Amino acid sequence: MSINDTSTGEMSSGHDAGSTVLALEAAERQAPADPAIQQSLSIAYASCGDHLKAAAARIASLALTERAPLSLYNLATAYMMKGQLAEAEKWFRVALLLDPDLPLAHQNLASILRENGDIAGAAEHLKRAYTKQAVFVEPARTPVARVLLTCAAGIGNVPVTHLLPQDRFTQVRCFVEYIGDEDLAALPDYDLIFNAIGDPDIVSDDDTRLHAVLMHKDRPLLNGPDRVAANRRDRLPSLLAGIDNVVVPAVQRIELRQRGAHALADEIDAGGLAYPLVLRPSASHGGEGVLLATGREIVEASPLGSVDAAYATAFHDYRAADGHFRKYRMIFVDREPFPYHLALSKHWLVHYFSASMRDAPWKRDEERHFLEDPATVLGPSALEAIRVIGRRLDLDYGGIDFSLLPDGRVLVFEANATMLVHPEPEGSELAHKNVQVRAIVAAFERMLVARLPRA
Repeated sequence: MSINDTSTGEMSSGHDAGSTVLALEAAERQAPADPAIQQSLSIAYASCGDHLKAAAARIASLALTERAPLSLYNLATAYMMKGQLAEAEKWFRVALLLDPDLPLAHQNLASILRENGDIAGAAEHLKRAYTKQAVFVEPARTPVARVLLTCAAGIGNVPVTHLLPQDRFTQVRCFVEYIGDEDLAALPDYDLIFNAIGDPDIVSDDDTRLHAVLMHKDRPLLNGPDRVAANRRDRLPSLLAGIDNVVVPAVQRIELRQRGAHALADEIDAGGLAYPLVLRPSASHGGEGVLLATGREIVEASPLGSVDAAYATAFHDYRAADGHFRKYRMIFVDREPFPYHLALSKHWLVHYFSASMRDAPWKRDEERHFLEDPATVLGPSALEAIRVIGRRLDLDYGGIDFSLLPDGRVLVFEANATMLVHPEPEGSELAHKNVQVRAIVAAFERMLVARLPRA
């Protein structure tokens, strides 16, 4: 059956329609920018009952006919927001066939590639995105303030989408690795600077380009790079030393430079930390690459030998009497703590997204109690310890992940500026979190307004 045969009439059977889809998808892989193939696919998908793909193919056919890369970008973004990354990647690549210099398509494609483990591919697309354009302006409809955001091209930025609502804050995003002197001279006016490079493994206090941006105009600076850098994992034990009722596990940073797993094990032995140890690559988030090593043999069999730098952290068994591990998160706004979430899991590596919080009403009830009354849940001494930690971190925005040991002391996992805050859909199982989300966002806005330069 030819492509043209599918342009009129219905498929004769489900079997024929399925075969036609497979043939057309093979043709699409050979000619991804052919509008006729997309038009035929729209008919074939509809005949198979896949009306979503049929609609996408119709949109793509029109966009390809009109040579409209932004329409394809929007299609790809819709798939990306639904978590359908393979379809999103396909359409971002087609958009770039029409416009090889489309920065947003390169940015989002880089995110997908990084998610899939293609770090080199992601870096190449980021370079192509920001070499052409290093400054992006998102104007607010009714601006309260204009905020310059200094950003890293890859990972490690503070998630500000919900902290800076687009209707109230004009955002001037500046990707410092790629900004040139002409870009710097042409920066639009701004009222405040928020250093969004929040990962202590990414930020550098001696970054000349970053400092050139920060010193471009005399404006109030929030989350300066020196403060962010001070919160690196291996620096936390000394930074938080001497705070009552706080346990900060010993941490060793290993500059491995891809020397292999045996070298990693040797460095751990030389450092003197006793097993079990939590190992992770530097600049990693969401549990990526994390493992619990009970002995040298685990380290030698791990894939961490290929990383540039790694952390070894002394493991503390924080399992509660009911068999669950609890991880609390509090957010610091202007050094004051706000409860954000509590995750409970049977596994020692606790993450909210994998802790089945949606499926367990008793877990959500316990989380709700923490959000509504952290002083009772944590106890006055632990809550005071958290407040002191907030002042020691000295970040304008940041957060801490921690647990409570059986004796009531705070066990610190990490504390830095990259903590995500986002609302949950109203009416959903997790909507109880939104009261605290709104409180955090409101406190963040009050802080920004209070820091605005006075005329």
